[in-house]
Amino acid sequence: MKLHRGANVKVRSFLRRLEVALCIASGAICAVLHVATFITTVPMTALLLPFALLVAAVLSAQAASAGRHFKTRNWKLLGYVLFIYSVVMIVYDYRTTGGSSGVEMVGGQYFSTYWNSHEVRAITEREYRMFPNLWTRVMSAWGGMMAVWFLQTPSRAALDKAKRLRAPSSARGLASRRIERH
Repeated sequence: MKLHRGANVKVRSFLRRLEVALCIASGAICAVLHVATFITTVPMTALLLPFALLVAAVLSAQAASAGRHFKTRNWKLLGYVLFIYSVVMIVYDYRTTGGSSGVEMVGGQYFSTYWNSHEVRAITEREYRMFPNLWTRVMSAWGGMMAVWFLQTPSRAALDKAKRLRAPSSARGLASRRIERH
């Protein structure tokens, strides 16, 4: 079923607004979760909602073939600042945990471990409880950065359209003739 041109424009407009709303919601939830990790323990599963919203925004953008929404330097600068902050959080997590990937309780004592359950060092109960929160903090910072950058990044369809518009008219005619022959 083919949509009427006016209806198609309305659907694309709705999808573009939905994409922006989903990105903003995802970034806001990541920010709230990130701040909450400094106050209390936040389970990693709390990140499922903002990442699901970001996936929905990507699907919405693909369906609408949307381009950039916010082209200002401030949004780009915010994306770079959040990227640097996310990398700093990863380094902080690595240095705090000593490169361990998990924690275990063995014989009443807490240990940080590598991925193969090799014990690295004995840790306190506070470090044991803090470990999952560090990863939630890192991933919430990363999710917020992705939401801001997604608002800056043009979709594949928008890039293809821009490339076609920049191509000289003789090249566009040549490409269409090649397609017709095949």
